[in-house]
Amino acid sequence: MGTIKGTIKKITEVQTKNDFRFRKLILDTGGDYPQVLSIDFTQQNCGLLDAFKVGNNVEVYYNLRGREWTNPKDEIVYFTTVNGWRLKEDKGEVSTSDQSPDRDDDLPF
Repeated sequence: MGTIKGTIKKITEVQTKNDFRFRKLILDTGGDYPQVLSIDFTQQNCGLLDAFKVGNNVEVYYNLRGREWTNPKDEIVYFTTVNGWRLKEDKGEVSTSDQSPDRDDDLPF
């Protein structure tokens, strides 16, 4: 389990294959070494993305999934998936004045 913060670059529509539902969140991590990541949300977690839109800053909770597959040429291929299961708005650090804009810093003592 891990978390990563970034800005939503794209949210795909829900896709269905047989009874399996999935949706992708494309996240730009920004910073000094920006990365653009594709994070899968599956089954009931597809709906978690409905409350968000492109440009939102979010924190994504994810699990890494990996598997081994033997292709028709009898070659072993490895896959890694980033599977999101929760996300929340990332407001960054909030200053004292943002928390209480009417606060008076002139203390009586």
